[in-house]
Amino acid sequence: MSRDKNTLVDIWLLSLLAERLVDELTKDSPLGVEEFAVYGLIVDLAPVTAADLVRGTGLSPTTLSGILARCEQRGELRRVPNPADRRSSLLELTDAGQVVYLEAVPALMTALSAIDERLGPAVRRVREALEDLDGALRDVLGVGARPYTLESGDTTMLTSEQRIELDRYAEWLIHRDTRRL
Repeated sequence: MSRDKNTLVDIWLLSLLAERLVDELTKDSPLGVEEFAVYGLIVDLAPVTAADLVRGTGLSPTTLSGILARCEQRGELRRVPNPADRRSSLLELTDAGQVVYLEAVPALMTALSAIDERLGPAVRRVREALEDLDGALRDVLGVGARPYTLESGDTTMLTSEQRIELDRYAEWLIHRDTRRL
């Protein structure tokens, strides 16, 4: 039997590790992993409806509804009238919700910096590949578009050979500058 598994196992392993990391980072917070992620999307995508989050995350409406209900019960989330559609409401964090979310962000930023540092110059390529994988999963599942995309950068117009050359140059710069320390 081959030790090389498949893309779905790769995704599963990554999701387990990512969830564990965020769980550890939010262990002193009332927020669970899903709640922390939903709060981040509410903040980043505002104004946003529950239907927008269902489409963007692929969560089932009942799963998202349960997450939102817990957050509302704690007084960290509220629904406000949607001026564009009176049948729906917009989600927003209350002051208490902002506080618990912002308290968890610094630890997340530290972890992200550590991951980016370990990836080095490959970070952009990795994120582009993950975005491609996300798109493939969404196509297979028939769920809505990704709620955000990577910002365009100069490197997105490079050929794969140019990216490799650019990565090698970046690695050389890092090596050169580390020797000076």
